[in-house]
Amino acid sequence: MQDLERGSSKPEYKAAEPPPLDHIPLPDLTLIRPTQYSAMAIQYSREYPLNDEFGDLLEGFWRPHRTKSVAQVIIELEQLYHRKWRGPVFLVEDNLIGNKRNVKPLLAAVAEWNSLRRRPFAFFTQASVYLADDSELLELMKDAGFIRVIVGIDSSVPTHTKGPLKRRHTDRTLYERVRCIQQYGIEVMAASTVGIEHNTEEKFDPPNNYIQ
Repeated sequence: MQDLERGSSKPEYKAAEPPPLDHIPLPDLTLIRPTQYSAMAIQYSREYPLNDEFGDLLEGFWRPHRTKSVAQVIIELEQLYHRKWRGPVFLVEDNLIGNKRNVKPLLAAVAEWNSLRRRPFAFFTQASVYLADDSELLELMKDAGFIRVIVGIDSSVPTHTKGPLKRRHTDRTLYERVRCIQQYGIEVMAASTVGIEHNTEEKFDPPNNYIQ
């Protein structure tokens, strides 16, 4: 404010540290009509924890990966519930397994909350394909009422793993991982990225063929 009064305001102001997410106020849902939406959303985290081309938020945001507290997410679920919302809720998270230490207690709490209210919400989110390697987490998601997950799938195609941002999957195939997630009753929504800088034209066909 002092800079503005002096006529010397800067083009950008940025805090030295990112604010904790549990200081974020609740959204004002009185400003919308929930019946006009196909899904509601609860922002759970900020920052993408992996270095790959699915991390569309790598630039412009702080590290490390920050999450809301369990208590705050439950409060937001209550808020949606009391606004008479019934249906899909997107847990906004760029990679659900980016912070397992925090997300597992959250999923357990959401499962209990959803069950006590006769499961008014069905959840969906985003995660890496490595989700399939954690049976405990998948079981928690199932219990909590997750019905689908958006997964980046082309990162496991053998001919599409070269480049500075890629990691190789050597222990389980992509097919096995996708089928594993599906066996918990969770639909896999495929996200495939092609055309990044180090790709050539022949890189388009392998992931496309694999998806088909």
